[in-house]
Amino acid sequence: MVCKKTWIEAKLLGLKLNEPAKEIILGLIFGGVMLAANLAITWLIVTYTSIPLDDGGGDSLFSSGSIFEMIAWVIVMFAVVGFSEELLFRGFLQRRMEIYFRDRSQSYKMLALIVTSIIFAAAHLDIVGLPTRFILGLFLGYLAQRRKYSLLGPSVAHGFNNSAVIVLVFFGF
Repeated sequence: MVCKKTWIEAKLLGLKLNEPAKEIILGLIFGGVMLAANLAITWLIVTYTSIPLDDGGGDSLFSSGSIFEMIAWVIVMFAVVGFSEELLFRGFLQRRMEIYFRDRSQSYKMLALIVTSIIFAAAHLDIVGLPTRFILGLFLGYLAQRRKYSLLGPSVAHGFNNSAVIVLVFFGF
């Protein structure tokens, strides 16, 4: 009797370690570029629209509390949020989009990148942050494609960007 596989292999979801030091360095570089893009797009939104970034409801979740709470949030952003979102959006969805578009278009990788980035941005349920998250999704998806879907680099980049934003907000920037 032949047992049919029902689980997706870990490496097919990007859970592989090809040159981990290189992946981490690329993740930090991309994370820094993403942070710069994040800040630039946010500045453009604040400067050239009348859309407020804050709902006026008081203190931000990250701006109150102790330094230990901020450190805990940074750890969560790297270990949980960055990794889990990359696993879902790049490891699973973007790869499946490539498979879907492969026979339909010569630009299947670009289509998969754009569609996944749109879904990534929309899934955050923040209309003001939609352009920023779309651009960040493009960065993360591009890095994943270039690294043959090893998710260590994109997870580090994602965690770095999110953590840097938390630290900036915590210190009042």
